[in-house]
Amino acid sequence: MPRIPALECGLYDARMVTASTTRDLLSSLLPFLLLFAFWFFLMKRVRGRPAPGQEALLEKLDEIRDEIRRLRKTLEENYPGR
Repeated sequence: MPRIPALECGLYDARMVTASTTRDLLSSLLPFLLLFAFWFFLMKRVRGRPAPGQEALLEKLDEIRDEIRRLRKTLEENYPGR
Protein backbone atom coordinates (compact mmCIF):
# COMPACT_ATOMS: atom_id res chain seq x y z
CA MET A 1 0.00 0.00 0.00
CA PRO A 2 1.43 3.40 -0.94
CA ARG A 3 2.26 5.79 1.82
CA ILE A 4 0.18 8.95 1.99
CA PRO A 5 1.94 11.74 3.88
CA ALA A 6 -1.29 13.50 4.85
CA LEU A 7 -2.47 10.36 6.64
CA GLU A 8 0.74 10.00 8.57
CA CYS A 9 0.70 13.61 9.74
CA GLY A 10 -2.88 13.42 10.90
CA LEU A 11 -4.03 16.04 8.38
CA TYR A 12 -6.56 13.69 6.83
CA ASP A 13 -9.81 12.99 8.62
CA ALA A 14 -12.31 10.48 7.13
CA ARG A 15 -15.20 12.32 8.75
CA MET A 16 -14.33 15.49 6.84
CA VAL A 17 -14.28 13.59 3.56
CA THR A 18 -17.62 11.91 4.33
CA ALA A 19 -19.23 15.21 5.27
CA SER A 20 -17.80 16.87 2.19
CA THR A 21 -18.99 14.05 -0.06
CA THR A 22 -22.48 14.16 1.45
CA ARG A 23 -22.63 17.94 1.08
CA ASP A 24 -21.43 17.74 -2.53
CA LEU A 25 -23.99 15.06 -3.33
CA LEU A 26 -26.84 17.03 -1.76
CA SER A 27 -25.82 20.27 -3.43
CA SER A 28 -25.71 18.58 -6.82
CA LEU A 29 -29.09 16.86 -6.38
CA LEU A 30 -30.92 19.76 -4.76
CA PRO A 31 -31.64 21.73 -7.97
CA PHE A 32 -33.10 18.63 -9.64
CA LEU A 33 -35.23 17.84 -6.60
CA LEU A 34 -36.53 21.41 -6.50
CA LEU A 35 -37.36 21.35 -10.22
CA PHE A 36 -39.15 18.03 -9.86
CA ALA A 37 -41.14 19.26 -6.84
CA PHE A 38 -42.15 22.44 -8.70
CA TRP A 39 -43.15 20.46 -11.82
CA PHE A 40 -45.16 18.00 -9.70
CA PHE A 41 -46.91 20.90 -7.92
CA LEU A 42 -47.86 22.51 -11.24
CA MET A 43 -49.13 19.27 -12.73
CA LYS A 44 -51.37 18.62 -9.71
CA ARG A 45 -52.86 22.12 -9.99
CA VAL A 46 -53.42 21.94 -13.75
CA ARG A 47 -54.89 18.45 -13.78
CA GLY A 48 -57.83 19.22 -11.52
CA ARG A 49 -59.05 22.38 -13.21
CA PRO A 50 -60.50 22.74 -16.71
CA ALA A 51 -59.02 25.41 -18.96
CA PRO A 52 -60.94 28.66 -19.43
CA GLY A 53 -63.72 28.19 -21.96
CA GLN A 54 -63.45 24.42 -21.79
CA GLU A 55 -66.65 24.06 -19.76
CA ALA A 56 -68.68 25.70 -22.53
CA LEU A 57 -67.03 23.39 -25.05
CA LEU A 58 -67.87 20.33 -22.96
CA GLU A 59 -71.48 21.42 -22.66
CA LYS A 60 -71.67 21.90 -26.44
CA LEU A 61 -70.17 18.44 -27.00
CA ASP A 62 -72.79 16.94 -24.68
CA GLU A 63 -75.52 18.63 -26.72
CA ILE A 64 -74.02 17.28 -29.94
CA ARG A 65 -73.80 13.78 -28.46
CA ASP A 66 -77.45 13.92 -27.41
CA GLU A 67 -78.44 15.10 -30.90
CA ILE A 68 -76.52 12.24 -32.53
CA ARG A 69 -78.23 9.73 -30.23
CA ARG A 70 -81.62 11.21 -31.11
CA LEU A 71 -80.84 11.04 -34.85
CA ARG A 72 -79.59 7.46 -34.55
CA LYS A 73 -82.76 6.43 -32.74
CA THR A 74 -84.91 8.14 -35.41
CA LEU A 75 -83.00 6.40 -38.22
CA GLU A 76 -83.31 3.02 -36.53
CA GLU A 77 -87.06 3.50 -36.12
CA ASN A 78 -87.60 4.69 -39.73
CA TYR A 79 -85.15 2.31 -41.43
CA PRO A 80 -85.00 -0.93 -39.43
CA GLY A 81 -82.43 -3.49 -40.49
CA ARG A 82 -79.89 -1.00 -41.83
